[in-house]
Amino acid sequence: MTLHPTFVPFTPWTTLHGYLDLLRVLATEELIENLAPIQLGIRLLIPEGSRLLELEEVHGAVEAFDAESLVYPWRNAEARVDALCETVQSIAADADRKKESRAVAFARIWHAAHAAAGVEAPELQVAAGRAAPFLSERGIAAQSRRGIS
Repeated sequence: MTLHPTFVPFTPWTTLHGYLDLLRVLATEELIENLAPIQLGIRLLIPEGSRLLELEEVHGAVEAFDAESLVYPWRNAEARVDALCETVQSIAADADRKKESRAVAFARIWHAAHAAAGVEAPELQVAAGRAAPFLSERGIAAQSRRGIS
């Protein structure tokens, strides 16, 4: 069975240390090729009626309800975490546009995360030949246009 993990790594509780630990585990467990880079930039959505709003630490982090996006925008207590989230999302989008490999995108995220934390990035070891098959949303749309299913 091929694992394709999904995450919501950016929450009000995310710390830079915790995010670095997530990246380390993914590298150690050789899951880099199984992971779409955008998964490393997903931010928790807090919709109207969410029970999370009952938590004091969440209540203090959210802004007014945004009726257009149907969520309560929130800020992490550590501004560097929010900045890293934006950087990771940008890297993932850029990597997709450039058709970079998942390993290349992960390496860029690895270095950006360590820089955000103010620590030197350890050498990243990526196992070769463990790529998992996948199809992006762009690839699915392209196949649909060509009549391939």
